[in-house]
Amino acid sequence: MASKNVSSPFLQGTTLKTTDGWIAARKLCTAPTQQIADEIESKGLANWLDTQLAPESIQESAQYESERAALFPSVFTAREAGRTRDRVYVENYQKKTSSPYDIATYVIEAALHRMWGSRKQLQNVMALFWADLIASNIDKAPDGYHDYIPTLYDGALGRYKDLLWDLVNTQTISMFLDNHTNTRYALNENLGREIMELYSWGTEKGYTQEDVVAAATLMTGFRGDVTTYGSGADPMYHAFGPVTLAGKTFTNGGSTAQDMYATLRELTDYLAGDRLTGLRISRKLIQYFIGDELNTEALAQKLTDIYVQNDTDIRPVVRALVLAPEFMQSAGHTARRPWSIFCSLMASGQLTLKGKVSFDTTTSLHNALYKMWRMLFESGGGVPFNSPATDGYPLDPRAWMSSAHYSGINKFSRFVNYIDTWDGSDPSKFTLWSQPIIWSQALGITPDTTSLNEAAKILFTKLSGYEPDEALIEALVLYASNRSPEAVLGQSAGATLSQAVTEEQIKRMIEASLTSPLLMLA
Repeated sequence: MASKNVSSPFLQGTTLKTTDGWIAARKLCTAPTQQIADEIESKGLANWLDTQLAPESIQESAQYESERAALFPSVFTAREAGRTRDRVYVENYQKKTSSPYDIATYVIEAALHRMWGSRKQLQNVMALFWADLIASNIDKAPDGYHDYIPTLYDGALGRYKDLLWDLVNTQTISMFLDNHTNTRYALNENLGREIMELYSWGTEKGYTQEDVVAAATLMTGFRGDVTTYGSGADPMYHAFGPVTLAGKTFTNGGSTAQDMYATLRELTDYLAGDRLTGLRISRKLIQYFIGDELNTEALAQKLTDIYVQNDTDIRPVVRALVLAPEFMQSAGHTARRPWSIFCSLMASGQLTLKGKVSFDTTTSLHNALYKMWRMLFESGGGVPFNSPATDGYPLDPRAWMSSAHYSGINKFSRFVNYIDTWDGSDPSKFTLWSQPIIWSQALGITPDTTSLNEAAKILFTKLSGYEPDEALIEALVLYASNRSPEAVLGQSAGATLSQAVTEEQIKRMIEASLTSPLLMLA
């Protein structure tokens, strides 16, 4: 692949060398790898994109299917006409794992595995995008995560009006925004406000407090589906009768749960189909994939036209965005979130999980990936699908380009390098759940033959997609050879660079690579 020079507003005066395949992979994948970048170059971006836009047609690898069936069987149950996924989990799997927080954590662990193991990479990225738009977290609303996250995935590349409808009916969103306490006797306006401000129009619509009350009134008596789909509406607590919202009058008639759902669907379709909703989503997609550095308002208006013309279908919107010239022009203008770097390492190292989860106790439920989850939660800026605020994680890349995130990312090396030693004799020792990564095999480096210099080039390029300059190569070699600067200065630098690399030195280079800000740039 031919490399090209790009620049980043976050590294002033630095010229970066990368490829078109890697530019696209970093932006469109939760676990970009050299293999995916090569595939994009080989197929062409448009062809690769069209495949990703139809995730239902993508065949997953046998390894991934085997791992998720063994470790996360409850998370991938099909949506039934009757029971919610959460109810399926409770009735089919739950024994002693009754804590909603523990169960929600387990579902997020399954999502992490999906983010690096699944071939449906764009679906991953879009599920995370929607999780920022219609956010929740497990501290306040852990209930229903078996429905919340799969719903984000199911609707990630569909019509937004369907996704909005499905999410508003989840127990998770109802609890996160307190709609389970919203009744005709005592209004709770939280969801009524956020469904306009965050989920649809935004503040540009100029809605009033009366409109907030109107939206809340239309959603009285809804608590989210708990046991079965269509079970979250209670006519006893719904305020029936005409309601006017932003100039539109909803009949809001009848007296049954079915009548309530008809009104709610009318509301969500009305909000999702508005042009201002399309414009707000388009601008957020641009910020998510392209950043803030380019003049993109004309593109936002074009994407909004496509959104409205296609009845809120997001696929043609994403396709037009990715194939717009601004997409490639924005190389280095956005930031990867720490969990994407983590997932890239797992995918690049071809991590193989083993074992089978037990639902007998919370401890055994978390053995597989819980320590990864905790490390991301405490040191990596957070975990996916667990937003710190009602408006999700920040889209501004500057919020992620910080020394705190660099130091947290460096801790990823304990999983990718020392699976066989770091956890001691603990019952949840990661070797019980994984084969150690052999980095020389995964990266195509031959120990005791490939030079330190060449190994550093190969390793950094395949992990980041950026070609390292000579200073970075020397820094990686210095760290890998475990020599002090004084010792290196006392001998020929060429002699050190030309020495053959060992497997342990490859691990140390990976550890050093994780301190480079280049890994954050997309």
